[in-house]
Amino acid sequence: MEGTMKCILFELKCSVKSILRFFVIFLLFYIVALALVFALSTQNVGNGTSSAFFIAFFMYLFFSVSINYTTHYNFLMMLGNPRSVILKSQFVAYAAVSVGAALISVVFDFISPPLISLAGSSYYDLIGMLYHTGNLAVHFIWFLALYIMASSVSLFLGSLRYRFGRIFTRIFWIGLALLMMLVPSLLRLLERYDAVIVLVNAVKAFFGYGVNGGIFFASLNFAIVAALFGAATYLMGRRQELIAQERQHQ
Repeated sequence: MEGTMKCILFELKCSVKSILRFFVIFLLFYIVALALVFALSTQNVGNGTSSAFFIAFFMYLFFSVSINYTTHYNFLMMLGNPRSVILKSQFVAYAAVSVGAALISVVFDFISPPLISLAGSSYYDLIGMLYHTGNLAVHFIWFLALYIMASSVSLFLGSLRYRFGRIFTRIFWIGLALLMMLVPSLLRLLERYDAVIVLVNAVKAFFGYGVNGGIFFASLNFAIVAALFGAATYLMGRRQELIAQERQHQ
């Protein structure tokens, strides 16, 4: 139990340091954006700042967790911690990070309307527009589930990168670039079979758009995705020690 707590504290310490740097940088940009809103006082300027934090933090969490996976895993492994303990500590630490980030997101949801209104600009609540609810407690649940899903998927990508090394990294980015290049062609192909409509409806269903209580359905879907990727990460992480360590010495 003591070893587990030490692993959790290590993950939290590293995450908090990194998040604080991100938050300071974001806050500076946020203040500049608000200053521009006050200076320009034009309609719809505040739309971007209203949802800026959760979008920025989602992207930060998605990439940073994957990037830091190898360093954290190797360090804790060298200290003699079991693989299962390391993986569990990562899940707990990033869940705790998600709770804190969800609270910050709610704070931004709360303070943005009066700040934007002072400049005479209109304010759009992205979550409210999607789900027609301004309940901050409900927003917190949605943010929390979203961040846990992002960290879980990122941990899985990090474990793949740890397992297959540069091969996975190159295949991932080349595949992503090719996919972006082929998007127009794929959309035209899908239109022939009305697959675009099916795809759009599937995305809407996943995010619970246009459904009563959709924000709860979306949160549940996020949690299911997080659980699936978390289980995959745990199963893969328990069997990757020797392969990864041998590659690092090549």
